[in-house]
Amino acid sequence: MKKVSIIIPVYNVCLYIDDCLKSVVEQTYQNLEILLVDDGSTDGSSQKCDTWAQKDDRIFVYHQTNHGVSYARNLAILKSTGVYLSFVDPDDILDEKFIESLVYYIETYDADLSVCGIYKFYDSTSVSSNIKTVELLEGNDMKKALFDEIGGFLANKLYKAEIFRLNHLYLDESISISEDLLLNLDYLKHTLRIVYNKKYLYFYRQYSQSAYHCLENPKWFSVLDTYLKIIHNTLPNEEVYSTILYHFIMIILEAKYRLKFQKKIDDSLKKKIEVLQKKYIKRSYLKKVRGKKRYKIYLFRCFPNIVMKYRRREG
Repeated sequence: MKKVSIIIPVYNVCLYIDDCLKSVVEQTYQNLEILLVDDGSTDGSSQKCDTWAQKDDRIFVYHQTNHGVSYARNLAILKSTGVYLSFVDPDDILDEKFIESLVYYIETYDADLSVCGIYKFYDSTSVSSNIKTVELLEGNDMKKALFDEIGGFLANKLYKAEIFRLNHLYLDESISISEDLLLNLDYLKHTLRIVYNKKYLYFYRQYSQSAYHCLENPKWFSVLDTYLKIIHNTLPNEEVYSTILYHFIMIILEAKYRLKFQKKIDDSLKKKIEVLQKKYIKRSYLKKVRGKKRYKIYLFRCFPNIVMKYRRREG
Protein backbone atom coordinates (compact mmCIF):
# COMPACT_ATOMS: atom_id res chain seq x y z
CA MET A 1 0.00 0.00 0.00
CA LYS A 2 1.71 3.19 -1.23
CA LYS A 3 1.85 6.23 1.02
CA VAL A 4 -0.43 9.19 0.21
CA SER A 5 0.51 12.66 1.45
CA ILE A 6 -2.58 14.77 2.19
CA ILE A 7 -1.79 18.49 2.21
CA ILE A 8 -4.07 20.80 4.20
CA PRO A 9 -3.37 24.54 4.54
CA VAL A 10 -5.04 25.93 7.67
CA TYR A 11 -6.05 29.53 8.32
CA ASN A 12 -8.82 30.58 10.73
CA VAL A 13 -11.15 27.62 10.12
CA CYS A 14 -11.86 26.77 13.74
CA LEU A 15 -15.53 26.10 12.99
CA TYR A 16 -14.80 23.48 10.34
CA ILE A 17 -11.36 21.93 10.92
CA ASP A 18 -12.61 19.17 13.24
CA ASP A 19 -15.14 17.88 10.70
CA CYS A 20 -12.51 18.00 7.98
CA LEU A 21 -9.83 16.13 9.93
CA LYS A 22 -12.31 13.56 11.21
CA SER A 23 -13.15 12.69 7.59
CA VAL A 24 -9.43 12.52 6.76
CA VAL A 25 -8.27 10.24 9.59
CA GLU A 26 -11.25 7.93 9.05
CA GLN A 27 -10.31 7.16 5.45
CA THR A 28 -10.52 3.46 4.59
CA TYR A 29 -7.08 3.87 2.99
CA GLN A 30 -4.85 4.12 6.05
CA ASN A 31 -1.30 4.64 4.76
CA LEU A 32 -1.47 8.41 5.00
CA GLU A 33 0.83 11.28 5.82
CA ILE A 34 -1.32 14.25 6.81
CA LEU A 35 0.50 17.59 6.54
CA LEU A 36 -1.19 20.53 8.27
CA VAL A 37 0.36 23.92 7.60
CA ASP A 38 -1.02 26.51 10.02
CA ASP A 39 -0.66 29.83 8.20
CA GLY A 40 -0.73 32.10 11.24
CA SER A 41 -4.25 31.33 12.46
CA THR A 42 -5.62 33.54 15.24
CA ASP A 43 -8.95 31.84 16.02
CA GLY A 44 -7.86 28.64 17.78
CA SER A 45 -7.23 26.59 14.63
CA SER A 46 -3.53 26.28 15.57
CA GLN A 47 -4.35 24.59 18.87
CA LYS A 48 -6.82 22.25 17.18
CA CYS A 49 -4.14 21.16 14.71
CA ASP A 50 -1.79 20.33 17.60
CA THR A 51 -4.52 18.42 19.42
CA TRP A 52 -5.20 16.27 16.36
CA ALA A 53 -1.46 15.59 15.92
CA GLN A 54 -1.32 14.28 19.49
CA LYS A 55 -4.15 11.86 18.71
CA ASP A 56 -2.85 10.53 15.36
CA ASP A 57 0.84 9.97 14.61
CA ARG A 58 0.18 10.33 10.85
CA ILE A 59 -0.47 14.04 11.34
CA PHE A 60 2.40 16.51 11.10
CA VAL A 61 1.84 20.18 11.93
CA TYR A 62 3.89 23.12 10.69
CA HIS A 63 3.24 26.57 12.15
CA GLN A 64 4.24 29.73 10.29
CA THR A 65 3.40 33.42 10.15
CA ASN A 66 0.79 34.31 7.56
CA HIS A 67 2.20 33.95 4.05
CA GLY A 68 -0.86 32.80 2.10
CA VAL A 69 -2.33 29.50 0.99
CA SER A 70 0.12 28.92 -1.89
CA TYR A 71 3.15 29.37 0.38
CA ALA A 72 1.59 26.91 2.85
CA ARG A 73 0.91 24.31 0.18
CA ASN A 74 4.39 24.70 -1.29
CA LEU A 75 5.95 24.10 2.12
CA ALA A 76 3.92 20.91 2.49
CA ILE A 77 4.92 19.73 -1.00
CA LEU A 78 8.58 20.10 0.04
CA LYS A 79 7.98 18.24 3.31
CA SER A 80 5.91 15.43 1.79
CA THR A 81 7.31 11.90 1.41
CA GLY A 82 4.34 10.08 -0.15
CA VAL A 83 4.13 8.41 -3.56
CA TYR A 84 0.92 10.35 -4.20
CA LEU A 85 -0.23 13.85 -3.27
CA SER A 86 -3.75 14.98 -2.47
CA PHE A 87 -4.81 18.53 -1.56
CA VAL A 88 -7.70 19.11 0.85
CA ASP A 89 -9.18 22.44 1.95
CA PRO A 90 -9.63 22.65 5.75
CA ASP A 91 -13.34 23.45 5.60
CA ASP A 92 -14.26 20.57 3.29
CA ILE A 93 -15.29 16.97 3.97
CA LEU A 94 -14.19 13.70 2.37
CA ASP A 95 -16.13 10.53 1.71
CA GLU A 96 -14.48 7.72 3.66
CA LYS A 97 -13.40 6.06 0.39
CA PHE A 98 -12.02 9.23 -1.21
CA ILE A 99 -8.35 8.19 -1.12
CA GLU A 100 -9.00 4.47 -1.62
CA SER A 101 -10.98 5.18 -4.78
CA LEU A 102 -8.49 7.67 -6.23
CA VAL A 103 -5.58 5.28 -5.67
CA TYR A 104 -7.50 2.33 -7.11
CA TYR A 105 -8.31 4.14 -10.35
CA ILE A 106 -4.89 5.75 -10.89
CA GLU A 107 -3.25 2.32 -10.57
CA THR A 108 -5.89 0.29 -12.40
CA TYR A 109 -5.87 2.56 -15.44
CA ASP A 110 -2.14 3.45 -15.31
CA ALA A 111 -3.07 7.14 -15.18
CA ASP A 112 -1.01 10.14 -14.09
CA LEU A 113 -3.94 11.93 -12.47
CA SER A 114 -6.98 10.51 -10.70
CA VAL A 115 -10.11 12.67 -10.29
CA CYS A 116 -13.44 12.14 -8.53
CA GLY A 117 -16.73 13.99 -8.55
CA ILE A 118 -16.99 17.06 -6.33
CA TYR A 119 -20.20 18.14 -4.61
CA LYS A 120 -20.55 21.79 -3.58
CA PHE A 121 -22.63 22.32 -0.47
CA TYR A 122 -23.75 25.04 1.92
CA ASP A 123 -25.46 23.36 4.86
CA SER A 124 -25.61 19.66 4.11
CA THR A 125 -23.48 17.03 2.37
CA SER A 126 -26.44 14.81 1.48
CA VAL A 127 -26.49 13.88 -2.21
CA SER A 128 -29.77 13.14 -3.92
CA SER A 129 -28.27 11.70 -7.10
CA ASN A 130 -24.79 10.43 -7.90
CA ILE A 131 -23.35 9.51 -11.29
CA LYS A 132 -21.27 6.34 -11.12
CA THR A 133 -19.31 6.27 -14.35
CA VAL A 134 -15.60 6.30 -15.13
CA GLU A 135 -14.07 8.23 -18.02
CA LEU A 136 -10.54 8.19 -19.45
CA LEU A 137 -9.18 11.47 -20.82
CA GLU A 138 -6.16 11.86 -23.09
CA GLY A 139 -4.61 14.51 -25.34
CA ASN A 140 -6.59 17.73 -25.83
CA ASP A 141 -9.51 16.34 -23.84
CA MET A 142 -7.46 16.57 -20.62
CA LYS A 143 -6.87 20.31 -20.87
CA LYS A 144 -10.42 20.99 -21.99
CA ALA A 145 -11.84 19.01 -19.05
CA LEU A 146 -9.73 21.07 -16.66
CA PHE A 147 -11.73 24.17 -17.61
CA ASP A 148 -15.06 22.39 -17.58
CA GLU A 149 -16.05 19.12 -15.98
CA ILE A 150 -13.16 18.10 -13.68
CA GLY A 151 -12.36 21.67 -12.63
CA GLY A 152 -9.08 23.55 -12.33
CA PHE A 153 -8.92 23.31 -8.53
CA LEU A 154 -6.68 20.90 -6.60
CA ALA A 155 -9.33 19.54 -4.27
CA ASN A 156 -10.77 16.45 -5.98
CA LYS A 157 -7.57 14.99 -7.40
CA LEU A 158 -4.72 12.58 -6.68
CA TYR A 159 -1.31 13.41 -8.17
CA LYS A 160 1.91 11.47 -8.63
CA ALA A 161 4.45 13.09 -6.33
CA GLU A 162 7.27 12.07 -8.67
CA ILE A 163 5.92 14.39 -11.38
CA PHE A 164 6.02 17.29 -8.91
CA ARG A 165 9.55 16.50 -7.78
CA LEU A 166 11.12 15.78 -11.16
CA ASN A 167 9.64 18.89 -12.76
CA HIS A 168 9.88 21.23 -9.75
CA LEU A 169 6.17 22.02 -9.76
CA TYR A 170 4.93 24.54 -7.21
CA LEU A 171 2.15 27.07 -6.86
CA ASP A 172 2.77 30.64 -7.98
CA GLU A 173 2.76 32.59 -4.69
CA SER A 174 2.29 35.93 -6.45
CA ILE A 175 -1.25 34.97 -7.56
CA SER A 176 -4.18 34.85 -5.13
CA ILE A 177 -6.98 33.42 -7.30
CA SER A 178 -6.86 30.42 -9.69
CA GLU A 179 -3.23 29.71 -8.84
CA ASP A 180 -4.30 26.06 -8.61
CA LEU A 181 -5.46 26.18 -12.24
CA LEU A 182 -1.99 27.27 -13.34
CA LEU A 183 -0.41 24.44 -11.35
CA ASN A 184 -2.76 21.92 -12.93
CA LEU A 185 -1.90 23.19 -16.41
CA ASP A 186 1.81 22.75 -15.63
CA TYR A 187 1.11 19.25 -14.29
CA LEU A 188 -0.77 18.27 -17.45
CA LYS A 189 2.35 18.94 -19.53
CA HIS A 190 3.77 15.77 -17.98
CA THR A 191 0.54 13.75 -18.06
CA LEU A 192 -0.53 11.11 -20.57
CA ARG A 193 -3.86 10.04 -19.12
CA ILE A 194 -6.47 11.19 -16.60
CA VAL A 195 -8.97 8.80 -15.03
CA TYR A 196 -12.17 10.49 -13.89
CA ASN A 197 -14.53 8.69 -11.53
CA LYS A 198 -17.67 10.84 -11.51
CA LYS A 199 -18.93 9.59 -8.17
CA TYR A 200 -19.10 12.37 -5.56
CA LEU A 201 -16.36 11.71 -3.01
CA TYR A 202 -15.25 15.25 -2.18
CA PHE A 203 -17.60 17.73 -0.50
CA TYR A 204 -16.64 21.36 -1.11
CA ARG A 205 -18.08 23.86 1.38
CA GLN A 206 -19.48 27.10 -0.07
CA TYR A 207 -19.93 30.37 1.78
CA SER A 208 -20.35 33.93 0.62
CA GLN A 209 -17.26 35.38 2.35
CA SER A 210 -14.71 32.98 0.88
CA ALA A 211 -11.77 34.56 -0.97
CA TYR A 212 -13.38 33.83 -4.32
CA HIS A 213 -16.98 34.70 -3.53
CA CYS A 214 -16.45 37.91 -1.53
CA LEU A 215 -17.26 40.76 -3.90
CA GLU A 216 -15.24 43.25 -1.84
CA ASN A 217 -12.00 41.21 -2.03
CA PRO A 218 -9.46 43.24 -4.09
CA LYS A 219 -7.21 40.17 -4.42
CA TRP A 220 -9.82 38.52 -6.64
CA PHE A 221 -8.67 40.64 -9.58
CA SER A 222 -5.38 38.73 -9.77
CA VAL A 223 -7.39 36.11 -11.68
CA LEU A 224 -7.07 38.45 -14.68
CA ASP A 225 -3.30 37.89 -14.66
CA THR A 226 -3.84 34.14 -14.35
CA TYR A 227 -6.01 34.04 -17.46
CA LEU A 228 -3.73 36.42 -19.36
CA LYS A 229 -0.90 33.92 -18.82
CA ILE A 230 -3.11 31.06 -19.96
CA ILE A 231 -4.51 32.76 -23.07
CA HIS A 232 -1.04 33.97 -24.13
CA ASN A 233 0.28 30.41 -23.87
CA THR A 234 -2.56 28.87 -25.86
CA LEU A 235 -2.48 28.87 -29.65
CA PRO A 236 -5.72 29.99 -31.39
CA ASN A 237 -5.73 26.75 -33.41
CA GLU A 238 -5.74 24.57 -30.29
CA GLU A 239 -9.03 22.79 -29.74
CA VAL A 240 -9.21 24.05 -26.15
CA TYR A 241 -8.76 27.73 -27.16
CA SER A 242 -12.50 28.35 -27.51
CA THR A 243 -13.15 27.04 -24.00
CA ILE A 244 -10.37 29.12 -22.46
CA LEU A 245 -11.49 32.24 -24.34
CA TYR A 246 -15.04 31.79 -23.04
CA HIS A 247 -13.85 31.59 -19.42
CA PHE A 248 -11.55 34.59 -19.90
CA ILE A 249 -14.34 36.75 -21.33
CA MET A 250 -16.62 35.78 -18.45
CA ILE A 251 -13.84 36.72 -16.00
CA ILE A 252 -13.46 40.14 -17.69
CA LEU A 253 -17.21 40.74 -17.42
CA GLU A 254 -17.17 39.69 -13.77
CA ALA A 255 -14.22 42.02 -13.11
CA LYS A 256 -16.22 44.93 -14.52
CA TYR A 257 -19.16 43.98 -12.27
CA ARG A 258 -16.97 43.65 -9.14
CA LEU A 259 -15.39 47.08 -9.54
CA LYS A 260 -18.44 48.80 -8.08
CA PHE A 261 -18.07 46.84 -4.83
CA GLN A 262 -14.49 47.98 -4.18
CA LYS A 263 -14.04 50.41 -1.30
CA LYS A 264 -11.25 52.12 -3.18
CA ILE A 265 -11.20 52.13 -6.97
CA ASP A 266 -7.75 51.49 -8.44
CA ASP A 267 -7.53 53.62 -11.60
CA SER A 268 -4.89 51.36 -13.14
CA LEU A 269 -7.09 48.32 -12.54
CA LYS A 270 -10.10 50.10 -14.02
CA LYS A 271 -8.04 50.97 -17.10
CA LYS A 272 -6.77 47.39 -17.38
CA ILE A 273 -10.32 46.02 -17.38
CA GLU A 274 -11.39 48.57 -20.01
CA VAL A 275 -8.46 47.58 -22.26
CA LEU A 276 -9.22 43.85 -21.90
CA GLN A 277 -12.89 44.48 -22.58
CA LYS A 278 -12.15 46.39 -25.78
CA LYS A 279 -9.73 43.74 -26.98
CA TYR A 280 -11.59 40.52 -26.20
CA ILE A 281 -15.29 41.39 -26.04
CA LYS A 282 -15.81 42.10 -29.71
CA ARG A 283 -17.24 40.17 -32.62
CA SER A 284 -13.96 38.68 -33.89
CA TYR A 285 -13.37 36.96 -30.54
CA LEU A 286 -16.99 36.18 -29.73
CA LYS A 287 -17.23 34.23 -33.00
CA LYS A 288 -14.54 31.88 -31.69
CA VAL A 289 -16.67 30.93 -28.69
CA ARG A 290 -18.89 28.02 -29.63
CA GLY A 291 -22.44 26.93 -28.91
CA LYS A 292 -24.27 27.82 -25.70
CA LYS A 293 -21.21 29.48 -24.22
CA ARG A 294 -21.60 32.40 -26.63
CA TYR A 295 -25.17 32.98 -25.44
CA LYS A 296 -24.01 32.87 -21.81
CA ILE A 297 -21.68 35.76 -22.59
CA TYR A 298 -24.54 37.76 -24.12
CA LEU A 299 -26.69 36.95 -21.08
CA PHE A 300 -23.98 38.19 -18.71
CA ARG A 301 -23.63 41.44 -20.64
CA CYS A 302 -27.39 42.09 -20.52
CA PHE A 303 -28.25 40.77 -17.04
CA PRO A 304 -25.08 40.94 -14.89
CA ASN A 305 -26.91 40.92 -11.54
CA ILE A 306 -28.79 37.71 -12.30
CA VAL A 307 -25.76 35.95 -13.77
CA MET A 308 -23.51 36.93 -10.86
CA LYS A 309 -26.01 35.64 -8.35
CA TYR A 310 -25.99 32.30 -10.16
CA ARG A 311 -22.18 32.18 -10.59
CA ARG A 312 -21.59 32.85 -6.89
CA ARG A 313 -24.04 30.12 -5.97
CA GLU A 314 -22.47 27.63 -8.36
CA GLY A 315 -18.84 28.74 -7.97
